[in-house]
Amino acid sequence: MRCIEIEQLLDVAQGRAEAAVANRIQTHLVSGCARCQDNWSWIQRIVHLAAADDSVEPPPWVLNQAIGLFEAYGPQRQPGRFQRLVASLVFDSLAQPQLVGVRQTGSAARQYIYRADDWDVDLSFEPGEEPETLDITGQVLKGEAVTEEITGIPVHLTQAGQILASTVTDRLGEFTFDHIARGTYDLSLELRDQQVWIEHLDVTLSDVG
Repeated sequence: MRCIEIEQLLDVAQGRAEAAVANRIQTHLVSGCARCQDNWSWIQRIVHLAAADDSVEPPPWVLNQAIGLFEAYGPQRQPGRFQRLVASLVFDSLAQPQLVGVRQTGSAARQYIYRADDWDVDLSFEPGEEPETLDITGQVLKGEAVTEEITGIPVHLTQAGQILASTVTDRLGEFTFDHIARGTYDLSLELRDQQVWIEHLDVTLSDVG
């Protein structure tokens, strides 16, 4: 049996999984899979803490964001299990002519919009506090998506195959990277069963850098 998804472990821990599914997962856990055992221990701690808390139950987006943080900074996902969607650039605020009907932030020094299937990624760059750095503000959008679909999405900024910075989207689908050196990067969004990939992202304020 392949490694178990976080959501499946959460269903078992909260008693929502069907008996047959729960039995298969328990069998896998006792088989010695260190990765799943670590995830199971983490899920059990979260459920125990939530049960011991007598305050108001948090909204679903809080739990989704916690899971997104775990996936961004916890054990790495196994390669080859997700469909990669390569995003295309559909708007650059410095390009001429500008595309009709595309919204603009107005305050951004430079804005990009990338699109992959139903997903849009809106990026804007502004000068950072440190010399030769930029602050990146982004927002993930998906048609009529509900809040849960755009909340807690892990976002990675990479260069030469190395992850330089990671974060997760908030309940509005927004994320930030501060003090990023000017240059060319790749940016990826880790969705449930897909990965949106932006290649050769030019982090500059002008076409000449």
